[in-house]
Amino acid sequence: MGLVMSAGPMTALAGATTFGSVDTPTAGPAAFVDPFIGTGLGAGQIGAIGDFPGADLPFGMVQWSPDTPTTDQALGVSGGYFSMLHTIDGFSLTHLSGAGCTALEDFPVLPFAGAVTVSPFTDPGRYESGFSHRRESASPGYYEVTLSDGVEVQLTVTDRTGIGRFTFPRGVAPSILVDPEASQGGFSSGQLSVTGDQSFSGSAVAGGFCQLPGDYTVHFVAQFDTPFRQVGTWESGTLSPGSRRSEGAAPGVYATFAPSPHGPTTITMKVGLSYTSGAGASANLRAEQHGWRFAAVRDAATRTWGRLLSRLTVHGGTEGQRQVFYTALYHALLFPSLLSDANGDYPGLDGRVHVARGYPQYTNISGWDVYRSEVPLLAMLTPATADGLVTSLLRDASQDGGFLPRWELVDVSENEMGGDSADPMIAGAYAFGARGFDAGAALAAMVHGADDSSSPPPAARGYVERPGLAGYLADGYVPIEAGQVTGETDSLSPDMASLTLEYAVDDFAVSRLAGALGRPATAATFLARSGNWRRLFDPALGLMAPRSADGALPAGWPANSFDLSDTLAAHGITGVGQWGFQEGDAAQYTWMVPQDLAGLVADLGGPAATTHKLEQYLSRLEAGPTAPYDWAGNEQDLGVPFEGDYSGAPWLTEEVTTRILRQLYPDNSVGEPGNDDLGAMSSWAVWSMVGLYPETPGTSVLVTTTPVFSSAEIHMGDGHELVVHATRARPGAIYISKMTVDGRPWDRPWLPAGMATAGGTVGVTLVGHPDKAWGSAPRDAPPSYR
Repeated sequence: MGLVMSAGPMTALAGATTFGSVDTPTAGPAAFVDPFIGTGLGAGQIGAIGDFPGADLPFGMVQWSPDTPTTDQALGVSGGYFSMLHTIDGFSLTHLSGAGCTALEDFPVLPFAGAVTVSPFTDPGRYESGFSHRRESASPGYYEVTLSDGVEVQLTVTDRTGIGRFTFPRGVAPSILVDPEASQGGFSSGQLSVTGDQSFSGSAVAGGFCQLPGDYTVHFVAQFDTPFRQVGTWESGTLSPGSRRSEGAAPGVYATFAPSPHGPTTITMKVGLSYTSGAGASANLRAEQHGWRFAAVRDAATRTWGRLLSRLTVHGGTEGQRQVFYTALYHALLFPSLLSDANGDYPGLDGRVHVARGYPQYTNISGWDVYRSEVPLLAMLTPATADGLVTSLLRDASQDGGFLPRWELVDVSENEMGGDSADPMIAGAYAFGARGFDAGAALAAMVHGADDSSSPPPAARGYVERPGLAGYLADGYVPIEAGQVTGETDSLSPDMASLTLEYAVDDFAVSRLAGALGRPATAATFLARSGNWRRLFDPALGLMAPRSADGALPAGWPANSFDLSDTLAAHGITGVGQWGFQEGDAAQYTWMVPQDLAGLVADLGGPAATTHKLEQYLSRLEAGPTAPYDWAGNEQDLGVPFEGDYSGAPWLTEEVTTRILRQLYPDNSVGEPGNDDLGAMSSWAVWSMVGLYPETPGTSVLVTTTPVFSSAEIHMGDGHELVVHATRARPGAIYISKMTVDGRPWDRPWLPAGMATAGGTVGVTLVGHPDKAWGSAPRDAPPSYR
């Protein structure tokens, strides 16, 4: 989900440099990760990218990271941190990376050099602290900063807990506050308590993600290595020294400690988190942290990251390119997040507590964003995580009337974005090697959601997996009369046309899994349905177009095209816009037929005509949602640069992916062309820099482009290896002229499907000028399905 925001005059500052590197025992691939990449202002029409620099583990529950306060909607995205700001109002325990809307940021912790004399609600500026990037650093699993009042903050984490070390200057009264209302993530109410001489506990209710209904509850406990000297609470503007409990819409708790008479005072704080209960938070803390060994926890986090990042090793390239690559891989491995406690307890979509057995329960699953390239990457590198992701979706369906969820945040199915993206997530995970989930149950759930257009049962609580399904089943497309039925519909119009295209991809995913499981009749039915994209294609316009129930174009339909202004005017169409399409327009969604690009090429006039249209379309790479050009910063366009492989122009794919990486993925705080969307953009960069891409959801076919590195080795979770070697005829050469697969000549811009799971060795020779003969014959094109 890429939220479109006007960056205004701040765009000129987008090229801010990255900041410090931490002096910790970081080595190997983790040493190249810069968590500040993606914390700046994106190119084009995107505001803040939304990554955060704080401490985290792969797929962990806790992301302990600084928050920079702002009321600017262009900057207030889910990471909570924006590199152009220089004030921190807390270090909250949970974050998302670039979801396009504010979210989470639960339980901000505020260290303060002085006594607490007024409620933060009354005077929030009193407890905010300035900081300089020169005194800030981060690495995987660790964050530190020295604030303007001299307080040094160091943070690290385990899966469900964190440990922070706060060092206060000599001679000041050290105070630590917990202020859940300071969160920008939708806090509505909570309660906090002082539970002993060295501990806090509390809970918070938050939600309203992207202005949608649905709340979650989160619990925390905090323990300190030093007894409290004074404690107190506040509720709204009323400060209550000595009070031990606060509850309401703006509660808070604080403790002040005795300063050391010998020098700076260091207070160590451990926190445990749970979405189930306060007892669960305490149990998580007991299970994952023993003692007060900050350095041991930090070093364990570094080792965890090093092991996972080492599953994809690269050689060659520049230091900056390795930094971009490993930071992108790091971001792609942050989500989904753990929802279940150490004992398996988790809150279900039905409001009840369940127990996850076998695999943990995951959440924060942004399906529409991640099904294209992130889920296949997870399935290759860490299949157990992908198995757990799919198993989590199936558990959710069992609690939600049998329907697979759409965009989960904690224990809420947010119904965000169009399409039935659980289908390509599941089929993609299976295709790329995740085989530890119940594939038969998954297929049954997918078919149920794709076929059942009746009113949802009471257990679904009004949730509809495929809005507009009745019309889609009857006519092969969702007519515009179905209205605004998805969670996030653009402000100009319904998005029924893009919904139809998504359902066609989803149906193809059902077909592929059914075929893999020996269900030929089901596979054939859904393969036929995957051709429904043709119901929207208008040959006269060369575009996808929304349709009324009678098949007609809406009166005065506005569209963007490939310089078709005269043709559009002849059809009575004026103006531009994204009418009928979600976060994009007709020109952009016309290319979104990854299951049958051969059919699209034919309908666009054949390979030469399609290549010409692609050249025009890809001449701009960050055009936003209402222009007839590529928007590399949003998901519907992620696969378009690779479509030259299908039109007989692999050289164009090689040229464009190189341009995107060079122009839109720099090694600074900008780092990405749009909201990271929980790793979606980052996973695109990882694949592209390796020289491969999973173009067709539900298949294991990898199409090719220019490798950035002289070699890349993908160490799959099952022990197989896929290796890509690149030899350049001269420095800077980007065009493939020769390829070998396992030592044999290969003249096609895609790999045999089995290599995605069985591995193998690919060799490419790169030259300085386009080789328009290599991979250009019709027989060379990657597979299409119809």
